Amino acid sequence: MADSGAAFWAALAASFSAIASVSIFFVQRQNLIQSIRPEIDLLDVSRPEESNELVFKKIKNIGRGTAQSILINSLALRGTAHLSTIHVPILAAGDEAQVDANLRFYWNNVEQTSDNKTIPVAIKISYLDTSGNRYETRYNLLAFQSVEKTIIAWSVAAPGVLLDDRTTIRKSMRFLKFSAWLQRRITKIGYRYPRFKNIYERVHILLSETKRRIRSALIG
Repeated sequence: MADSGAAFWAALAASFSAIASVSIFFVQRQNLIQSIRPEIDLLDVSRPEESNELVFKKIKNIGRGTAQSILINSLALRGTAHLSTIHVPILAAGDEAQVDANLRFYWNNVEQTSDNKTIPVAIKISYLDTSGNRYETRYNLLAFQSVEKTIIAWSVAAPGVLLDDRTTIRKSMRFLKFSAWLQRRITKIGYRYPRFKNIYERVHILLSETKRRIRSALIG
């Protein structure tokens, strides 16, 4: 009996020791990720008077680690807004880079649903850390055609442009490899079965249009 009791306590101690080791491993791994984590921010954002553009002149790495292969572009319904893709090779922690970017709005391609046309648009910034993990910072914006009629319930990014939210997410290399494999499979299925590709594109367009109508209804 004594031997079995000692074996039980020894096994229990070994289990707690293993749990502690795993916990320490994950804590150290998280500290490592945070120590090399970059984060890109937009600076000098403005909308010149009588202009159909949103301008931001600089970007800054406000994170702790170096950002590599920085790409900046926009996401919007086709024909409503456009930002030419910007590439910055590398940006150390605390450093700034001059980009002189212009996000242009095309109001003639927007349906009139209220007395003030709106365009939901996102500025997406993707970049890598020194370990190859990918980060994505997204500014979700809502632009108004008339600056005077702009509501001021949310954070204002620039005159006539509201900042809905700003998010930064990290995607590990394992996740990126799986996403690339899944995209290749979807593309292959699309080539083999054109009807599947058409359905996929229609669902994507429908979701984007539904989101735009909901936003217009909320502010209208």
